[in-house]
Amino acid sequence: MRKFIILQFLVVFILFGSSNGLNFDFTPTRALSMGGAQRAGATKTDAAQLNPAAMISLGKKYIIDTTFQYGWDLSPNYFSGAIIDTRTSNIGGSLYTNYFTKDVTNDLGAEDNYTFLTFALGYAYPVSDSVILGLTGKYLKLKKNDENELHKGTFDLGLLIHFSKYVKLALVGYNLTYIDKEAAPMQLGAGFFLGEEELLGVEFDVLADFTAPEIQDKDESALFSYSLGVRISPIDGLAFMGGYKMDYIIDENFWSLGVEYLFPKSRLEILSGYMQSTSKDSNRILSFSLRLFI
Repeated sequence: MRKFIILQFLVVFILFGSSNGLNFDFTPTRALSMGGAQRAGATKTDAAQLNPAAMISLGKKYIIDTTFQYGWDLSPNYFSGAIIDTRTSNIGGSLYTNYFTKDVTNDLGAEDNYTFLTFALGYAYPVSDSVILGLTGKYLKLKKNDENELHKGTFDLGLLIHFSKYVKLALVGYNLTYIDKEAAPMQLGAGFFLGEEELLGVEFDVLADFTAPEIQDKDESALFSYSLGVRISPIDGLAFMGGYKMDYIIDENFWSLGVEYLFPKSRLEILSGYMQSTSKDSNRILSFSLRLFI
């Protein structure tokens, strides 16, 4: 446990030492490459942010992840880091932090500056061989033009059910203390995974956003987004991802592609992903991640 605590402080030190309505959601690189679909099939550090219950599926490891995402006019710029400890005990632990920054020109022609910080600590507990529960506590801080817009704590709950080695179902609740802010919407996600994690996997996710109709002045049809993603690994260590997302919350569709590579006889993995709106060329995100296994 001492090693895990040291790694937590190391990652936080590195991140903070470097230091139209916006979509404040951060999507890890692999999930982004699969159209956002990774709640049941999430592995490695993606699990810490999408479904805390999925962390326990990683095997006995320490993992460090750093991510940079670049968004064009309508998308965010993110720095993110995460660490996971599933080696110390049967209870998996994770710590992650995301830092968002964006300058946006408002309707009056003036420029607004946004900064958004997320800091989270999560755990996963195996109730049985096939059922895992997860809990993540989060601190959120949003500033607009150097004034606090949001300064609160909340939590996520996750459930993962293994029906077999090849079939998994996930349920996740996000920001379950109602904050009434577009930056921290109360959401419920469900995911269904089918396949072999190391060879071929297909996932379908549904996300319901209970804040969207009120914040965006839309009817109940704006509640949902749907994601379909595929991951295939033709050779050991190399994988390709692709996905499609129909997002009725912001009334846009997206396609995405990505690749990941684990260097032979090393503990380093690199990932790259790209997501593009089908209707707005400027609404796109390019994501890079580095993972280190200890």
